[in-house]
Amino acid sequence: RGVTAFTLLARVRHPLAPRLVRSALANSDAKIAGAAVRALGDIGGDWAIGLLLESLRAETRSRSRIAAQLERLAPEPGARLVPLLRDPNPKVRFWGARLLGRYPDLGEQALIALAWDRNANVRAAAMETLGSRSGQWRAP
Repeated sequence: RGVTAFTLLARVRHPLAPRLVRSALANSDAKIAGAAVRALGDIGGDWAIGLLLESLRAETRSRSRIAAQLERLAPEPGARLVPLLRDPNPKVRFWGARLLGRYPDLGEQALIALAWDRNANVRAAAMETLGSRSGQWRAP
């Protein structure tokens, strides 16, 4: 019932919704936290994207599930994904590079720089995203 309640409140943009969803994200019950991630993807909007990005950075929940919700919200997250490419955590940089695959006009120089990242997964994600774009690139 709690999951249904916070989802409904969030959909109608009730002022308490962000606090309730944030609380659900932090819940130790994986089902409740997972429902919060899905609800944020259903709801969209600035605050939902902000919570998803915050969760992606903090790894409070599965990064792949959070990334899936951010992909669903395209093109809304757009430019808010570019700072992920400069995050100190290589897992966050990896997901930033992957998520920018849907945005061919964003983050080109940062993605090129990631081609020399010390983390092999980040390099691969950056190259995959760059490879999906047309045009020519020069090394930074």
